[in-house]
Amino acid sequence: MALPKLRNCATCDRQFQPQRFGQKTCRMECALAHGRDTAHKKKIRAFDAETGRRKKAIKTRAQWMKEAQVEFNKFIRVRDRHKPCVSCGAVEGDLASHLRGGAFDCGHYLGTGSHPELRFFEFNAAKQCKKCNRQLSGNHGPYRVELIKRVGQSMVNFLEGPHKPCKYTIEDFQHIKVQFRDKAKQAEKAAEELSA
Repeated sequence: MALPKLRNCATCDRQFQPQRFGQKTCRMECALAHGRDTAHKKKIRAFDAETGRRKKAIKTRAQWMKEAQVEFNKFIRVRDRHKPCVSCGAVEGDLASHLRGGAFDCGHYLGTGSHPELRFFEFNAAKQCKKCNRQLSGNHGPYRVELIKRVGQSMVNFLEGPHKPCKYTIEDFQHIKVQFRDKAKQAEKAAEELSA
């Protein structure tokens, strides 16, 4: 019967020949220290879990909205990754895009402040370069023209029409956050499968 391979002690990192299956330490002192460390790590994990639970319980509606918005914006950027800026046509990697600030934002056609009910409506958002979104306040003229090409005149009319006010709850934001995180993962996975 072959001897077990040498392994490093989990406590002192010295190499030793295990005498039994699952042996992690080289001697009794190291085993005691390893046991104390393991118990301490379990206490830390339990403390961290409780802290996370308490932080989640005291998180404000605004914090939940911000987290949901981050996931929605990420989904829009992933969904439109192969499309140019909806307003100016800049594409990732060209010199003009680099001079504009490089990365792209999720630009809303109708702003989230004036139209909160359309904040998470996918047809109201598209990939937009930072210059158009931030410096040109959305660059709405060209945005509208391109949006009509992408989603059609009837959808743009719907967006511009009157809407019922919407008051999102914390539970709504939690659901939206998970929903768009999953959609972004699915879109990324589909893109990887296409490129493979």
